[in-house]
Order: sequence, then structure tokens, then C-alpha cells
Amino acid sequence: MISFEFPKMLNTASSRLINSDRGQDVTLSNLKLFLNSEKNEFTFDPEFGIYLKKFFFRQNDTILRDLIVSEIYSGVQVFFPQITIKKQDIKIVQVKTKLICNITGINNLDYTQVNYSLVLFNSEV
Repeated sequence: MISFEFPKMLNTASSRLINSDRGQDVTLSNLKLFLNSEKNEFTFDPEFGIYLKKFFFRQNDTILRDLIVSEIYSGVQVFFPQITIKKQDIKIVQVKTKLICNITGINNLDYTQVNYSLVLFNSEV
């Protein structure tokens, strides 16, 4: 796992995006870190992460999934300028004992479509 290496999105002369060969891998790693972190967990940025634990023991229904999608969407908009997503591009699905988040968007580094599938919760022992 790659930890905390953000892709080189900006060149030093201006604010234009530049391409990185490892950008998608780094973005995936940072998305995993973001989704598995709680807000206020990191002292460098207390807003990094989502409040996923508060949803664990609620009734599993469409309202709960919409709340989780809203949390993820808000965080991705703030912390991941290298990808562009819409709220409807985030899908929460349950596969047996796993809760999986599927994110589809556009990589702003090379304007290709990206698909990320991340496990939010796994109750297997």
C-alpha cells in the first residue's frame, strides 16, 4: 500500500494539472485511507475522513446509503481534486458480509474514466 504520497497534480510554475504515471494507484490508496479514517483522527487535518462508524448500527435502508454517499461525495470533492465525480457515480452495495463502495469518475490528470471499488466494512471473522 502506498501511504500519503499524493500525485504530482500541479506543476510548480502554475496551477495547471500535470500527468503522473502512478497517479491512479496513489489516488486509490488515498481513497482507501480516506474511507477508513474517521474525522478528527489525524492532527494534520481534522476534517480528513468520514463518520462511517456512526452508521454501523443503523437500519440498512436507502436513507442510510444516501447518507453514506453524501459523506463520501463531500469528502472527495474537498480532498481529491484529481478526480471529478457526481453524486450518482457513488454506489453502495452489499455483497454477502461486505459493504462495498463503487466510485466512477473522470481522472483529471489524463481525462480517462476511472473505477474504484473499495470495501467499507467486512464482517467476516
